Amino acid sequence: MKYLLATLAMILATPVWAQAPFDITLGWNEVRGQGDAGRDGGGAWFNLRRSFGDVHGVEFEYTRSAFDAGTRNAFAVNWVQTNPEPLWRPFFLVGLGLSDGEEGNGAMASVGFGGRWELVPGRLDLRADLRYRHDSAATKGARNEGVLMIGIGIPLGVR
Repeated sequence: MKYLLATLAMILATPVWAQAPFDITLGWNEVRGQGDAGRDGGGAWFNLRRSFGDVHGVEFEYTRSAFDAGTRNAFAVNWVQTNPEPLWRPFFLVGLGLSDGEEGNGAMASVGFGGRWELVPGRLDLRADLRYRHDSAATKGARNEGVLMIGIGIPLGVR
């Protein structure tokens, strides 16, 4: 919950968001871990992306996942590079963040690629990405995970 509140506080404390192109994405993530049982799971996520032109962007992301071994909350900041193709917008991302769960808390890093497709032009996007995530928030050792994220994006702000 504290990561969710931190995300919202950062958004509300920055008045420039209302004057700039940004979008909110809500979705589902599926996690497949390496090693011990109990490292597979999934849950909800949302992010707020601020675009800097057609290519660059930064995302503030909150994820809550449920695993056999317990639940985990995570907050990350992602740098996104997008190729502004007309039909779809493929992207590459690198993220750093913190995770907090029943097994402990610690740092995490992710790298991935994905794409955005307009479902309703200028109003609704489908987003999907695949990531490799290294999460040190486990008492039994670090996790190396594959993460599939699928969501619906809603463009907001001035375009």
